[in-house]
Amino acid sequence: MTDELTAAIERLIAALPPHKAGLSIHHNEHLTYYETAKAYTDDIARNIGGMDWASDEERAQAYEKNELWEVHWYPNTPVGSCSVYGATLEGVLRRVMEDA
Repeated sequence: MTDELTAAIERLIAALPPHKAGLSIHHNEHLTYYETAKAYTDDIARNIGGMDWASDEERAQAYEKNELWEVHWYPNTPVGSCSVYGATLEGVLRRVMEDA
């Protein structure tokens, strides 16, 4: 790996939330189901009673561009998880870091 790529990976790892169990990052999972970002997230919100967006701007941009990032993690145990959604990985990680 190049030094630049290694540094980028180290910055990404530093931006991830603390987790004692699994952590995953999803990009455009809605396309797997032939859905728009809006339809996909509406289904999630309906099933779990809401969603945590990085910001209102990130949500609007996700719907406008049909671009969706999710960071999902288990902060303490394999029971009880958190997810943050947004149009950009940067926006989602920024929000995650605020809450960490």
